[in-house]
This record gives sequence, C-alpha cells and structure tokens, in this order.
Amino acid sequence: MQFQIKNVVFADSFQFLSASLDTLVATLRKSGNENFVETRKYMGDDDVVFEKGHFPYIYFDCLDKLDVTALPPKSAFYDLTDSEISDRDYRHDVK
Repeated sequence: MQFQIKNVVFADSFQFLSASLDTLVATLRKSGNENFVETRKYMGDDDVVFEKGHFPYIYFDCLDKLDVTALPPKSAFYDLTDSEISDRDYRHDVK
C-alpha cells in the first residue's frame, strides 16, 4: 500500500523488504545505535526514536486529518491481525 501527498510518497515497507522494518531495525540495533548516523543526527539518540511506531490507518479517511495536532484514540490503531494495539504500544505512540 502507498499513497502520495504532493511530492512525498508514503509506502508500506513490508511489501518490498526482506523482513519487517521492526525486525530489521532490531537486528541493526544489536550492534549499537551508532549505526544510525543520519537518524541520530536529525532525531537524537533517545530510545523511542529507534522503536517501531504505529500508524492509525483507519483514522485517516481524509486529508484534513493531517492538520489535527492530537493523537487519535487508541481505538483508531490496529495491528496486522486487525486487533486493537496494546496499551503499551499506544503509550509508546503518545511519546
């Protein structure tokens, strides 16, 4: 799945990577955060930067939602099994 807003394309990386992005990042992190040179340069070195976040696909049914500055409710987030995300995952997304 992918969508485009002006010249930015948002692509579901799971469709073209050898493993999930979460798995690939976890594997690379085992040898240290210094491998993430550009990420650390622009995003800092906080652990939350290197963890998988969740995107509320169900919530985004129109472009106007991109202007909303608050996180949608937990019920708007679903994982790949079509289940609501865990409380821990939602707390992580709030960070």
